[in-house]
Amino acid sequence: MGVSLDGTMAEIRRFPAWVSLVEVAVFYGLAQLVIWGGEKLRPTVLLIAIVLLAVCICSNVLHGDSLRRIGLSSEELWPCARLVAIVSVPLLIPLMFFAWKNRFYAPWDTAFALLGYPLWGFVQEYALLGFVANRLEDGMERQVALVPWVNGLLFSMAHLPNPVLMTATFISGVLFTQIFLRHRQLVPIAIAHALFGIGISLAFSAINGVMSVGPGYGLRIGSPPQ
Repeated sequence: MGVSLDGTMAEIRRFPAWVSLVEVAVFYGLAQLVIWGGEKLRPTVLLIAIVLLAVCICSNVLHGDSLRRIGLSSEELWPCARLVAIVSVPLLIPLMFFAWKNRFYAPWDTAFALLGYPLWGFVQEYALLGFVANRLEDGMERQVALVPWVNGLLFSMAHLPNPVLMTATFISGVLFTQIFLRHRQLVPIAIAHALFGIGISLAFSAINGVMSVGPGYGLRIGSPPQ
């Protein structure tokens, strides 16, 4: 067993530490292949989400992760929500100010903003926290304090070469992982993820391609907003 950031004993490990680290490496290797592999290898967002969920669920089942450890238990909902609000609101206020100021540059899709993006944010946070953070915790049980920083860096690298998203995902990846390892609940973090994503897309809407990664960023950046 190992000790998590909240000071409690983590669940019994079923596999050697290196297995968990290999899982993380394979996961991000496949993600980069999808991002950089070109149109023929790049599936739809829905298919990507399904594959992400399948990989995460399989790993969680094989490692015997409880619902609490994954972040799906209700017992940590309000402590997590309070901490997410404390950390996120000071950052969201200026972001939303600029988002409102620059909103006219981009079309507003209400259905996607209210339903699609929160769901996509949940899938990403499930992968980032319910899967990757737990596997890093298993694989780095003697350096658990480094887990948020490694997780944030890996999340940022998945958004290459977009400097806006790389910066945002590194900061959010570190902060959200620290919160998650203290109060394991995905829903408040996913909601914050969605708000930050919507805020960034509007605040920087004058820059075409601001939400793109991989080759798509290079193709769109600098061209007039659509």
